[in-house]
Amino acid sequence: MNLKQDDQGSILVSTFALLLFISFLITSASLVIKHQVVQYNLISQTYEAKAMIEMTKQILVDEDNEAISSGSLAFSNGTVTIKQTGERKYSIEATLNNNFTSRSVFILPEAVIEETTPIDEDTYFDE
Repeated sequence: MNLKQDDQGSILVSTFALLLFISFLITSASLVIKHQVVQYNLISQTYEAKAMIEMTKQILVDEDNEAISSGSLAFSNGTVTIKQTGERKYSIEATLNNNFTSRSVFILPEAVIEETTPIDEDTYFDE
């Protein structure tokens, strides 16, 4: 009895397994990259909105003498809406051009008045 073995079909199974493994790796890598791009966009939008809110807070501190009850500031990448909710408490909402929104509550700090000592009459500035 002479048995012949036919090995021509065995290479097909290993080729399919290799192709399946490579397609799995490519799909996984593309999904990871996609999620990282989405996360990067969210982080950049958050930083833009927070920067607009911080600039608005600085404007509120600088304009402390003038009572600002409500208003809106326009920036190149969105708008900031200010609403006074208390005597020195403000609600600030930043909205980017792509409708990303960030909110913050800001309490205006009290103005610090420094006490100075009077200059003696014996003190001369020309010396």
